[in-house]
Amino acid sequence: MSGYGFGLRAAYGLTWEITLVLEARYSKHVPATKHGQMVAVLSGVEWALDVLRFVPFFSIETGAYFAQDPSFGSTTDVGLSVGVGVDYRVNRSFSAGLYGRYHLVASNVNKFPAYVDSGLRFAFHFD
Repeated sequence: MSGYGFGLRAAYGLTWEITLVLEARYSKHVPATKHGQMVAVLSGVEWALDVLRFVPFFSIETGAYFAQDPSFGSTTDVGLSVGVGVDYRVNRSFSAGLYGRYHLVASNVNKFPAYVDSGLRFAFHFD
C-alpha cells in the first residue's frame, strides 16, 4: 500500500543524546481497490549522536494503533515502531531532517501487518 500522512510530536531532552518522545500520527493508505487509514499514539525514546551539524538518530516507540480498512473493519492494537534518520541543525533553534520507521502491530499481525513510513521532519528547539 502507498499513501500519505502527517504527525505531531513533542520531545523532551533528558541529555544531549537521550530524548523522551510523545507523538500522534495519521496516515491514509490508498491502494487501487480499497482505502485504509491509521492513527497511532506513541511514546518512546530517541538517541542522537549530537556532535555535528548533521545529527543521526535512532528511535524506539510503543503505543496504540487505531486502524480502519474496508476488508477487516476497525481494530485497536498495541504496536512497536523502530526508526532511524538524520537531522541537519540549521542553527541552535531549528533543524530539518529525514527519517524512516518500521511499524509492527504486535497483537494481531494478520489483520494489519507491519508497514514502513518515511518522510521529512522539521523541529524547533528550545534550549
